[in-house]
Amino acid sequence: MKSAELIADRIAGLEASVEFFSQKRKVEREVWIATEFLRNLHLRFKVEDVRSVKDEPPDVLFRNANFEVVELLDPGRKRHQEYKAQLKKARNATHPSELVTMFTPVDIQIADLYEKCVALAETKAKKYAPAVRSGLDLLVYANLTRIWDVIGKEFPDPKELRNQGWRSVSFVKGNRSACFMARKD
Repeated sequence: MKSAELIADRIAGLEASVEFFSQKRKVEREVWIATEFLRNLHLRFKVEDVRSVKDEPPDVLFRNANFEVVELLDPGRKRHQEYKAQLKKARNATHPSELVTMFTPVDIQIADLYEKCVALAETKAKKYAPAVRSGLDLLVYANLTRIWDVIGKEFPDPKELRNQGWRSVSFVKGNRSACFMARKD
């Protein structure tokens, strides 16, 4: 592939990302996140069974699950602005090497991800009355820039999440999905 083709390919990908992460595609992103969560759990389902809801909450319905989707980002991160800045840089590039950035991925312990999810769930809980929260399945999309994988087998005691009143709290990160806590019902 020639330099110009590589740059054009990168521009096309970034344009698609800017579009996908725009506010007008929020509903589609939420359905995608829920679908990825279910796929990672190796559940059998039809994609059309995962659907958005006009009158939120919840954001997404799947069978008897009422997913309230929330994205976990690094503090101060503005994901959509990142893609716009990368697109601008790509459009001004004259050589593919100008588009290469160093990436040193790290893994996160399940306990550390849990703590981040607890804090995010607590913030999100303030938006809903206890009666509403009790019917919602909080689904955290862990979109952390340097994190590659979630490691560790020992799940923390989910008492903080139980005390917040959600029906369940789960996460999806890459090809990993798990439920931190779910009520018996």
